Amino acid sequence: MKIQKNKTSAKNALGQIMRGSLSISDYCQPFIEKSINDDLNVWTHIDEGEIQQQVEYLSANLQSKFEENLAVSRASHQKKSDSERIDPSAKLLGLPLAIKDIIDIAGIETGCGSKIYQGLEAPLYHKKAIDASVVSRLRAAGGILMGKTVTTEFATFQAADTKNPAALGRTPGGSSSGSAAAVAAGMAPLALGTQTAGSIVRPASYCGVVGFKPTIGTLDLSGVKALARSFDTLGVFAGCVEDAAFLMDSLTGNHWLVQCREDNQPRKVGLCRSPYWSAASDDLCKVWEDLVYLLKSMDGVIVDEFHLPPEFGGAVELHKRVLAREAFDALHFEWKTYRSLIRSKLAIILEEGEASKTECYLADIQKIGSLRREFDRALCDFDVLITPSSPGVPPPIEEGTGDPIFNRLWSMLGVPAMNVPGLQGEKGWPIGIQVVSRQGEDAKVIAASFWLENILNAT
Repeated sequence: MKIQKNKTSAKNALGQIMRGSLSISDYCQPFIEKSINDDLNVWTHIDEGEIQQQVEYLSANLQSKFEENLAVSRASHQKKSDSERIDPSAKLLGLPLAIKDIIDIAGIETGCGSKIYQGLEAPLYHKKAIDASVVSRLRAAGGILMGKTVTTEFATFQAADTKNPAALGRTPGGSSSGSAAAVAAGMAPLALGTQTAGSIVRPASYCGVVGFKPTIGTLDLSGVKALARSFDTLGVFAGCVEDAAFLMDSLTGNHWLVQCREDNQPRKVGLCRSPYWSAASDDLCKVWEDLVYLLKSMDGVIVDEFHLPPEFGGAVELHKRVLAREAFDALHFEWKTYRSLIRSKLAIILEEGEASKTECYLADIQKIGSLRREFDRALCDFDVLITPSSPGVPPPIEEGTGDPIFNRLWSMLGVPAMNVPGLQGEKGWPIGIQVVSRQGEDAKVIAASFWLENILNAT
């Protein structure tokens, strides 16, 4: 299956905008039209007038600066590629972005997928006064905020009504349902999401897009509704690995985009079924074996099986316990004051958290620290691991958002993880593959993901 990409990647579109061969308005209009005619229930807030105001402002007040810089470049008769012509101060000039609805945007409600906050009749409905830190960075970089995308309730497991554009009748995953679907449907080239269990990688797998959860703490969570601070991580969705790296560079000031080179392949790759392989579907088992055969045939890369030490076998239950306790702490006010408005799946989690003992929670936190150190040691001979993103194709929408069993461990460890699309099940529905590494090794994950994307796109 060929990886589905927009005709023009966001990074290349920016190059054309900077060169003057593409206007911001012309680039944005197809995204706007698809979003306004949304029949997938992707958006909780979208206002064409607000978007057009941003387009007009950026076109009128910023474009001239870059045209002047370009004129200087042309006068020197230097031939440069689109990417080389991009002024570093532009970063995201005119690129549309979708924002998950647990992230604050000034002047708009943050509904969190909850009856407590969402809608004019909600008891705690209010418009936010200031942007989340990450949204401020997007504005400063010239990004166009398309609007807010659907999230499950407080970014947990109660399915929302968003449809999967890559597999109609199937779940888009959760909790970043709307953000993954927006990119897959061509409503935005870039989007923000969060992951606490599997809320970036799993929706990306189900919707057939790239989803990147960086090392925990990479992006500031100020202005993002908390769920479990030991695991909560901001990340991104994009149509290709290069765009995901490009957006992350724009948000962090890092230089991960340079990792996206055809000559930059990993030295040694571990194939990790994980301790939870019994959850793998027949579809996943088949494409996994095909992938293993393909990767082991590649020249110049050592590809070996990787087995986690036995102590990682209890990681899923450990993650569940800590998430429940921290979710109870984060949502204590909502739980105590508006319990009747909280839906059943979240209520079960909060009841478990409320019943947990502090000494047990602290012991679990120590255990997580120990496992994080052990993972660093276990992976010392490998650049990255390749492992499933989900148990298989997206399940029927009535069955919920899917099982995060192949994501919980990596979220608990706080390591970078990227879904790479390009595989499919028997009926053509997407199956993603996940690339992970140690904390702080995001550059290796991006490089290996770009390498893997090219391999899958060539098959």
